[in-house]
Amino acid sequence: MTSSPRSSTARRPRPRLRPALPTGLTLAVAAGALVLTATGGAVAGTLITGAQVKNGTLTSADVKDRSLRTADLAPRAVTRLRGQRGPQGQAGAPGAVRGYAHIVGANVNRQSGGITVTNPFAGTYCVTVPGVDPATSPAVVSLDYAHSSTSTEPNAPQGAVEVATLACPKGTFGVRTFIRTFPDASTTVLENANQGFTILVP
Repeated sequence: MTSSPRSSTARRPRPRLRPALPTGLTLAVAAGALVLTATGGAVAGTLITGAQVKNGTLTSADVKDRSLRTADLAPRAVTRLRGQRGPQGQAGAPGAVRGYAHIVGANVNRQSGGITVTNPFAGTYCVTVPGVDPATSPAVVSLDYAHSSTSTEPNAPQGAVEVATLACPKGTFGVRTFIRTFPDASTTVLENANQGFTILVP
């Protein structure tokens, strides 16, 4: 028995497939991703300026509510925010005080207007308030401690003021200022002396 000869066309081993090389497009995408990954933090931290914002693209939704001030607007825009002037209101009621004055020495430092004062004697003031008759109108006086002889020490001198009938011309308010001293526990001495005061005529 004879054996048949082997076929001359024996199977050859299959060649191994080599991985395909990346194309140019694949390389470009990979490189771009790498660049974005490496620079992502830097881009996020970049300050966006007005030159990078396209004109007319920002809207009300891009501005925080109640964050704009008049200083952020043009003067012309601020002017347009003002409404038209309304009608004049009614005249107010007469004031509670018809006259007032702050008097130190023989000088009127502050006043409502037209008030004059004379100081004929130490501690004696004659005050004229325009349009007010002292015979029918009262006056209120208050000592100005900053311009008086008052001291806060025990038994120290104290300044005082009062409306009094003095040797003042008719039509003027008489005001007397003086100093209280305490020589001992049972004695009080009053001495006429100029003291600063305020006078009000309601």
